[in-house]
Amino acid sequence: MAIQVVAQCWLELSRREAFPPVQAEEIWQQLSRSYAEPHRRYHTFEHLSFMLDVLKESGTAFTDQSVVELAVLFHDAVYDARKTDNEARSAETATSVLSDCGFSPERTARVSDFILATTGHPPASGDDDLDTFLDADLAILGERSERYEQYVADVRAEYSFVSDEQWRIGRTRVLKHFLAAPSIYRTASCRESREERAVQNLNAELLQLPVAR
Repeated sequence: MAIQVVAQCWLELSRREAFPPVQAEEIWQQLSRSYAEPHRRYHTFEHLSFMLDVLKESGTAFTDQSVVELAVLFHDAVYDARKTDNEARSAETATSVLSDCGFSPERTARVSDFILATTGHPPASGDDDLDTFLDADLAILGERSERYEQYVADVRAEYSFVSDEQWRIGRTRVLKHFLAAPSIYRTASCRESREERAVQNLNAELLQLPVAR
């Protein structure tokens, strides 16, 4: 199960970084509550587990594995589709939690920066850790069509409070943003394995969006 994959990651990470056991358990309970919120359909432990799998498949030798994994675990710690500051609040949550655990300010700031980068997914940074993390976050775009369609349905469910017309406008903006970039992915491994299929998926979704009235 996805929660078991994420739990194992947190256990290994917290031991590696010598986080106080009591605090580590409290943080895990906090994360468990957040990612199990009933309004979530895509931004759940399934998403985190998938990202962790993509990171393993990348074969990247991270400069700081813990920073990358912490960014994965906390990047959607706060998620409410009605809000526009989820990334900022998730970064603040990570900063507060990690500071309390004695994680160094420099590494904590790096985790925060990684999380904030998911706001607009900027072009390749030259930081292999960051680029691999961001590609893992978007890896779903390059999955087979059936899985991509399920992802779209789950995100649409999280935005069930908006009309079809509002969804069409907002989703069109997102899809065209990605398609206008020189490349959706930053790393060679994702460009080779996912870029072509991601472009196909995005274009197919554009064609299927509700027609404006």
